Amino acid sequence: MKYDVGKLPWDIISADFDGDGDADLAVTNGLSNKVSVLLNKGGGVFRQARNYEVGLQSADITSSDFNCDVKLDLAVAIRSVRPSDPLKVSVLLGKGGGGFASPVRYPVRGQGNIPSGITSAELNGDGKLDVAVANLNFGNVSVLLGKGKGVFGRAEPFGVDGEPSRIINADFNDDDKPDLAAAKLGPDEVSVLINTTSSSP
Repeated sequence: MKYDVGKLPWDIISADFDGDGDADLAVTNGLSNKVSVLLNKGGGVFRQARNYEVGLQSADITSSDFNCDVKLDLAVAIRSVRPSDPLKVSVLLGKGGGGFASPVRYPVRGQGNIPSGITSAELNGDGKLDVAVANLNFGNVSVLLGKGKGVFGRAEPFGVDGEPSRIINADFNDDDKPDLAAAKLGPDEVSVLINTTSSSP
């Protein structure tokens, strides 16, 4: 089966967005500035995509319950709303039934930068989910700490060498705190950022 989405599909994730127990899909579209959400009808058959505006050149996507309402939300790394804008994160809060609210955009870093990777985790031990973004061309990773209710604070950069293009989180040193790892286009390395916060998730 094939399903229509937007122009230049870039990244894809699967999660139960409408709470019916079936895995749905969300796809970023690099040239149509939208996220396409395909809800699962059951049996591996999907409904026609619902498209949500996020901003120019949407790149990687992550999903978590950022406002703790038991509805999954989306966060998307985008280049800009306009070509002159800096790289941003668009956060779309889930409304239930697989629908999403209009995006709230948070500046990350970089004038006219290239979209890059994104991940979500509880990074500073305050019980609120945070977002980390790899900033291609700027040699850093930005962390946006969650303030609760799906709202995020100012981005804080953490330097890495080269051009980070993708980012993941995991507890690499078994201290019960999520760390970050960023893959870099140059100099062909992976940077690991160990979480040094004093509190635990």
